[in-house]
Amino acid sequence: METDFLQTVNAHAGITYKVCRLYGKDDEERKDLYQEIVLQLWRAFPSYRQEARASTWMYRIAFNMAISHTIKNLI
Repeated sequence: METDFLQTVNAHAGITYKVCRLYGKDDEERKDLYQEIVLQLWRAFPSYRQEARASTWMYRIAFNMAISHTIKNLI
């Protein structure tokens, strides 16, 4: 499972980086957001359906985490 996860995340890493660049104010915040996204991807990976596109699955999780991260930082 770990190997499949790493292959999936590495194959579509650009999605995660793009979301971090769009929603992170500075490098430190982008790094924090990236870690949060990867952690959430890891938690959600067991429920990932292989017939769905990995890029869509990753983008949705990354986007949701970015929104949550932004709201958390506003409060």
